[in-house]
Amino acid sequence: MVGYGGYGQFPPPSAGFLMLPKKRFRTCTDKNVHKVRFAGFEFKVLQVCQAYDPKRKYHSGFLLTPFSEKEIKNQSHTSGRGTLYIKGWDSNNGLWEITYPDARIRQLEEDLVWFHSDGTQTFKILTGNKASDIDDE
Repeated sequence: MVGYGGYGQFPPPSAGFLMLPKKRFRTCTDKNVHKVRFAGFEFKVLQVCQAYDPKRKYHSGFLLTPFSEKEIKNQSHTSGRGTLYIKGWDSNNGLWEITYPDARIRQLEEDLVWFHSDGTQTFKILTGNKASDIDDE
């Protein structure tokens, strides 16, 4: 894309956060997230925040995790591109999963990893709005 300088073909991490109003972000805490996997490597996250930019048609967000971008890339044996899979539960949808194909990751802060995906994400509701083994208080 034109105008993004040295970031290649996708916008800088801050672009998605500046363009989207707060109400478009969906946030899940570790209590609601069952599993996060990037290119086959499963790791623990404390918080997931994800958003969709309808103008530019891409998904972005961040993962608050003790794992660094370097550790994730080494464990998943990728150069920073892969499928990002998130499985969670909330009181509105029940148990759900979302997959971001061809996602890219980048380290923003010590415990903050940003992700970006131009691909078509898949969102599936697995069990509907039933009780889960995770307390949603």
